[in-house]
Amino acid sequence: MCNIAYLVAAHTDFDQLFRLCNQLVRSGDVFVHVDKKVDRTCYKTLLDRFEGLYSLGAGKVYFIEERISVYWAGFSQVRLQRLFLKSTLEFNEKEYSRFVFLSGLCYPIKSPRHILNEFEKNRSREYICGMNLSNYDNKAQKKRYAGYHLFRDTNIRPNFLKKILVALSRKLLWTLGIRKQKTIKGEDIYFGGSWMALSRKCAEYVYDNLNNNSVYYKYFKNSYACDELCIPTIEVV
Repeated sequence: MCNIAYLVAAHTDFDQLFRLCNQLVRSGDVFVHVDKKVDRTCYKTLLDRFEGLYSLGAGKVYFIEERISVYWAGFSQVRLQRLFLKSTLEFNEKEYSRFVFLSGLCYPIKSPRHILNEFEKNRSREYICGMNLSNYDNKAQKKRYAGYHLFRDTNIRPNFLKKILVALSRKLLWTLGIRKQKTIKGEDIYFGGSWMALSRKCAEYVYDNLNNNSVYYKYFKNSYACDELCIPTIEVV
């Protein structure tokens, strides 16, 4: 039987999150990470609301205790992906065979039975896309991964000031020729969506290559929307 772990990144609209989890538990277990920027009172209210959801389906909802602040297009998105994999690959109660990355604003368009059958029939298939950017002659895309995008994981207020700092630093460094190579030690860079469904074998391989000392971790640390680059690059190469 295919054991599914749904990995849900949530930061807002908790009514929608409840509806989403209410559907997902009918086909697997749900691991929810709530952005650390959500205040403690709101988080406690959310936990209380979810207590009665456990009995509604075959699966359970688990909230990841280690919470991090996640910023749009920042490397914190990759740190969260790694936290999801660590929490589920090392989970003691069950061994999962499929790991599905979602946001709290997603919603399934297929029935629980259809989802289970799809993954059961395609146990070794990876549901992930990858477009080769190293061979794609587009300046904007090159700046995306080879340029240095600083300050994205900082809580600078007001937000427009943060945008100015990000844009000016990126443009200055690029103009000065300070940029990364278009490959990682000869391996091409790939782009794909951050929402994907990985087999256990692939998830273990990705996790092993997402440690602090890996070349991928170091390369993408200052790239733009690196959650759409890091795992696709690791998986494809």
